[in-house]
Amino acid sequence: MAEGWSERLDQMEEWYRELLAGGHAEARDSLDNDYRPHREFLGRLRGRVLDVGGGAGLAARFLSPDCDHCVIDPSAVWEEPNWAEFAGRYRAHRPVEFVKGTGEDLPFSDASFDAVLALWTLNHARDPGRCMREIARVARPGAPALVVLEDMVPTWSDVMRFTAKRLANRFGGRFPDAQWGQPEVATLAQTWRVRIAGRWPLQWDHLRIGEAEFKRSVERDFEITSRRWRGGSLTFELVRKP
Repeated sequence: MAEGWSERLDQMEEWYRELLAGGHAEARDSLDNDYRPHREFLGRLRGRVLDVGGGAGLAARFLSPDCDHCVIDPSAVWEEPNWAEFAGRYRAHRPVEFVKGTGEDLPFSDASFDAVLALWTLNHARDPGRCMREIARVARPGAPALVVLEDMVPTWSDVMRFTAKRLANRFGGRFPDAQWGQPEVATLAQTWRVRIAGRWPLQWDHLRIGEAEFKRSVERDFEITSRRWRGGSLTFELVRKP
């Protein structure tokens, strides 16, 4: 899984540079769109919050001021002047502790965090399973965790629910279109065609993560309390087991 990690990190950094090059207003709107589906969860958190792969600490914008927000990330792009200036404004200059490192080797004591975030992080990791084991190690018993995964293949149950909602819209329903996170599968016809063909799209800087694989990596240490598609990503709310 570590193969190509440095190249994927470089590609991710370039994407964020290009995002900011489009202007601060455009970047702010794009990031708000990403974070907004998780705003309620983030706003409930209290205490010491670890943000694994949290980049420039942008989640601080949505966290309670009572949170002690710690970000660990391997990238240096967030230290560049343009990003540092934008990020400070975006998070309303809320304090963030930054640590350089990766999710596979968290430099923190056991059970030292009251909540953990891994937002769009595991698809960029060397070893997602090891990241989850480390997250479990540093989370105290009962601590909530939020994991957001990209480019996930919807189950057939997901596809059938999407199909039923689309049919209901023909009779006055107001269900939104399914969002799987990729333009190649934006419509019902595209979803069925690509799902049957078994060629679900994968972004060039991402590692493919299977849902069954992910669940196996967390079932010993976490209870899955919620599984939902939000903002084009598959989102899991977890609670650290005693």
